[in-house]
Amino acid sequence: MFPPELNTQLHIRDRTYTIAEHPMFEGMPYGQEGRQGTVYKLLSLDGGPAIAMKIFRPSFRQPAIMMKLEQMSELSQIAGLQVCSREVLYPQRDMDLLSVFPELLYGVLMPWVEGSTWSDILHSRSELTVEQCRTLAMNFAGMLAEMEQRGVAHSDLSSSNVILSGLSQQITPTTGITIELVDVEDLFAEGLIEPDYLPEGKTGYTAVFAGEDVQWGIYNSRFAGAIMLCEMLAWSDPEIVQCAWGDSYFDPNEMQQECERYNLMHRTLEQTYGMETAGLLARVWNAKDLPYCPSFGEWVLVLTAAVATKVPVVEKNEKSLGEEHYQEQDESRDVQQSTQLEMSALPDVNMNESLAKARQLEGQGKLPSALWEYGKLIGNFPETSSIRKEIEIAMASVQDLIDQSFTTNERSSSPIRNVFQKEGTSAGEALYRNVWIMTLIISAFIIVLAWILYIFNNL
Repeated sequence: MFPPELNTQLHIRDRTYTIAEHPMFEGMPYGQEGRQGTVYKLLSLDGGPAIAMKIFRPSFRQPAIMMKLEQMSELSQIAGLQVCSREVLYPQRDMDLLSVFPELLYGVLMPWVEGSTWSDILHSRSELTVEQCRTLAMNFAGMLAEMEQRGVAHSDLSSSNVILSGLSQQITPTTGITIELVDVEDLFAEGLIEPDYLPEGKTGYTAVFAGEDVQWGIYNSRFAGAIMLCEMLAWSDPEIVQCAWGDSYFDPNEMQQECERYNLMHRTLEQTYGMETAGLLARVWNAKDLPYCPSFGEWVLVLTAAVATKVPVVEKNEKSLGEEHYQEQDESRDVQQSTQLEMSALPDVNMNESLAKARQLEGQGKLPSALWEYGKLIGNFPETSSIRKEIEIAMASVQDLIDQSFTTNERSSSPIRNVFQKEGTSAGEALYRNVWIMTLIISAFIIVLAWILYIFNNL
């Protein structure tokens, strides 16, 4: 029967372990429940490091996990995926152990990750500093961007599957926050077998458009990862902390709906990090499918620019959510321009100068010239380059502004001219036509009047 007593020794492949005691409950084994099973912390009696042992529920004990072993071990070299370095317990090698504890069949051994889950932070309702939030979000976005660039997606991102360490120490240029992902059994990567049971149900990280058709692919962490990024960015705001739902900031039933939590989150990101960061949240919230969500590479670029410019925090007043005012459009334009592509992302000085010129022209409202400069810059990168894709996004944004300006000009035209345009006639041609019409009418009136006087005089 598992788990055994705390002092029971487990002999696993020439090593001896005992189950660690729970740090909060004396006398109880240290186990963490997950969707597919329970993870126990094992202490080595041979002086080695502690390890984690995951025991799956019966429906998740799949022999096919043996086929994934080698591929997942290669993925352990990616930052945040060290738990992919694992061993599987199977009958041909571990019969002695499995005959005593059959529940361990196809269980896995992996590194034990110390730290708090993001769920722990949410439940504690303790604020982080702005610097902690920025560092945490940048690290998380960078890790997810590297995974996406390598064709890897977690597939089951939630607050309980993200473990953080280093939050308690002061953040400096030489120290930071370490992030590790756990519960990687549903991991997507080229060559991996699709799991039989993908995550189901609604959480504060599940898109409405996902419905019951759960996707397994390269994009399937974009929505959940973006929502969690926004939580991390905003967790220095007391109102955000107090408004959080529980295991996530958003209530699962209000996902992608118009609600106070979304409005508060959007305003907080805009005030703290700028218009473009808040714009990424809006794109995620209004997305109709996963590919329409921003890539994590785009998140990295936008956050790098926002952190570099250090957008000042606007003090919130005591008004209710519905009474708070947005900044004027003209005032927010400078912030929007300052959160464009980060120049340090480009590998050449001349390219940086071209990007600076494009941004300057865009800031001055010279949109066609800015679009031309972006167009010259994009030719330096291959089609598969992530930087090229981000420049394409910037060009699309400029093009949208140009299109909007044409629409505005058309709407601001005089009503009379609009009428003429609808009729396909210019103002000059219409005036000439109207003069002749009036002349003909007056002439006809005079002829009729003269005819009536002639008849009257001859009676």
